[in-house]
Amino acid sequence: MLNKDLNNLSEAELLNLFYESKNRKALGILLNRYLPHIFAVCHFYLKNRPKAKDACSDVIEKMILYFSKNKVSSAKALIMISAKNHCLSLLKRNDNNRSIEEVMEIANEENEMDLLIQKNATLDQLHECLEELKPDQRNNIKQFYIERKSYQEIARESGQSLNKIKSSLQNGKRMLRSLMMNKMSHGNK
Repeated sequence: MLNKDLNNLSEAELLNLFYESKNRKALGILLNRYLPHIFAVCHFYLKNRPKAKDACSDVIEKMILYFSKNKVSSAKALIMISAKNHCLSLLKRNDNNRSIEEVMEIANEENEMDLLIQKNATLDQLHECLEELKPDQRNNIKQFYIERKSYQEIARESGQSLNKIKSSLQNGKRMLRSLMMNKMSHGNK
């Protein structure tokens, strides 16, 4: 498969390709996608650009080894948490003389970063699940919940009856909830 084709694959497809054929380019493309995020996490904790770049390299090396030994279904959250943990271990190793206030501040920042990582992973899963819905359900959910359009506006633009839109939204929400629960249960294994 050409690199150009690999760039168009989803995270799950790249992981499958790596695990099935040991295609290291697939893993490289996947890790390269998250490189800006890894750098952002490292810079957030280390507050030093050169140290953050070095930490990025360390995290990438660790992830290559980890993915080579372990099968993972969702890479993004794992990579981000690994980057955070690596930076925290560097901070602990480099400075054991922190004040209680500094330790508390770092703990609060850790919690905020964990929540942000989880939120991003959940949003990614939500977008993936939305794509699995029927087109009318997907469009109606996007218009109603994301674009904040009323039933009447959606009906006017789509030509569907109000009852059809309400039914589509109800069925779409139920299906979306089911897909999300399924993804979350498989992602945590």
